[in-house]
Amino acid sequence: MKNKSYQIVRVVTVEESVIFHLKNTLNLIGQDFSVAVVGSNVEQFNGIYPNVDFYNIEIPRQVSLLKDLKSVFALAYFFRKHKPQIVHSVMPKAGLASALAAFIARVPCRVHTFTGQVWATQSGLRAQLLRFFDKLVTTLNTHIFTDSVSQSEFLYSHGIRKRGNVIPVLGFGSLSGVDLNLYRKDQYADFARQFRHERGIPSDDYIFLFLGRKSKDKGVYDLMAAFDSLVLQGIKHTRLIMVGPNEDGDTYANAIAKLNDETKKLIIDVPKVKDPQPYFAVSDAFCLFSYREGFGTVVIEAGAMKMPVIGTQISGLVDSIEDGYTGMIFPVGDVAKAAKLMKSLITQPELSKRLGENGFERVRERFSVDVVYQSLKSFYLGQLK
Repeated sequence: MKNKSYQIVRVVTVEESVIFHLKNTLNLIGQDFSVAVVGSNVEQFNGIYPNVDFYNIEIPRQVSLLKDLKSVFALAYFFRKHKPQIVHSVMPKAGLASALAAFIARVPCRVHTFTGQVWATQSGLRAQLLRFFDKLVTTLNTHIFTDSVSQSEFLYSHGIRKRGNVIPVLGFGSLSGVDLNLYRKDQYADFARQFRHERGIPSDDYIFLFLGRKSKDKGVYDLMAAFDSLVLQGIKHTRLIMVGPNEDGDTYANAIAKLNDETKKLIIDVPKVKDPQPYFAVSDAFCLFSYREGFGTVVIEAGAMKMPVIGTQISGLVDSIEDGYTGMIFPVGDVAKAAKLMKSLITQPELSKRLGENGFERVRERFSVDVVYQSLKSFYLGQLK
């Protein structure tokens, strides 16, 4: 692979981005193009995705001037050596480093897809600096996309545009869609039965699921407060499963400790898992009370499992959730409204079923990996002519 030329190079910050943002399309893209992926610790994926090569180039998540400059020059050297016609980045740090390096290396087609803004919930000098970096990424690249229409509108309102226009979206949004063959409840029926049996959960208990980083940004404290409200109202035939890495340390543990004793018994805390599908299969509804999102891929994964979704009225989620059709949305931080919506799913099983079935149809028509990949493939082919 030393001197191999590639049509397309995808740039990510860390290895998790391969799994969460590229995995589905990587299974297809190697059939149509010569492709490499570069980023921190990505060589572990060599041999997993057909005809896709992986190269380690460290791109630190945190700001570090010397390390960041090293990343830019390493990427520029890689681009000069392998002569890609298209460089396409995702994630903030990868986007900035790739934009600078591809510009230096004179890559003809330089692309970045925005997947959410860290600065959306911040203020002051740090937020201004991060917005400036996003504007720089937009300027240096020849093409810019977002993964949701509402995110494009949000960026436009903050002066982040391409040639003065709203940044476009490929297809209906989403980075790599959902592989419907992997997201089927019947495949995990045994796991679901065993999970309930081992924890003494009756078959008619209604289970809410959160899956993601346990942090304030993801709204986990609002979710626990809403669930606590349900229990205090006397609703006991329910559970809340919280799956994912704890990014808030003692703050998260203390929040659980402060809940009433009955609520604590009904919350099941699960650390980071490799495959989320079994936990979708166990659950009846998905909750994402985020304060910021790019698109909310986990929402369409829940939809693929025919689960209704309750989420916040923010950029990204208003695209992945169709309010009243595939789920329900509420104003950020409105715990009372969230609890009311959660209660409606428990007390109205026909509503829960209808929203879940609608969600599946919407995912199948708009966000299956085949649909999403066709939009990406058409764009690449147009640039390679």
